[in-house]
Amino acid sequence: MVDIYRFRVRGHLKDRWSDWLGGLAVQRHEDGTTVLVGPVVDQAALHGVIIRIRDLGLILLSVSLVSESHTNALKSSMPTYNMATLQIKSLGTSD
Repeated sequence: MVDIYRFRVRGHLKDRWSDWLGGLAVQRHEDGTTVLVGPVVDQAALHGVIIRIRDLGLILLSVSLVSESHTNALKSSMPTYNMATLQIKSLGTSD
């Protein structure tokens, strides 16, 4: 079984990018973002999708786990990471 992930990026992607992004469904929103949703087989594939998003020059806004496979089920739910917040924290000064 595989996990289902949702990736939100800034800008609108055309449907033709779905195959290149591992068959993820492309959903354009009126707020100027695109949501990519679909199965991701493992962590290597997850990183592969993120790298392809980067290679397209897109701004990754968030990544969230929509549905876990039964074989990978965790006791607690996987958090959604807001990329803008992570970037700001990584640029902050250390104590």
